[in-house]
Amino acid sequence: MPANESPGIMQGGGKWPTRLQAMCSNYIGELGEEEVYDAYREDETLVNTLCYDKGMFGLCSDQNKKDEL
Repeated sequence: MPANESPGIMQGGGKWPTRLQAMCSNYIGELGEEEVYDAYREDETLVNTLCYDKGMFGLCSDQNKKDEL
């Protein structure tokens, strides 16, 4: 299967809850609750703001750059 050659993660708890909590706390600390809510109101998925924006909000952008290579 093609997916067998792709790196990935195994979901089973581990450190992911802590990582997500830290990332959310970081966003709230940098933006503030009102700004996160306003961004949600503009784009209900928040994916563009929190994942593909600039600076600390481009966490997913690094992965996309690797995928393009």
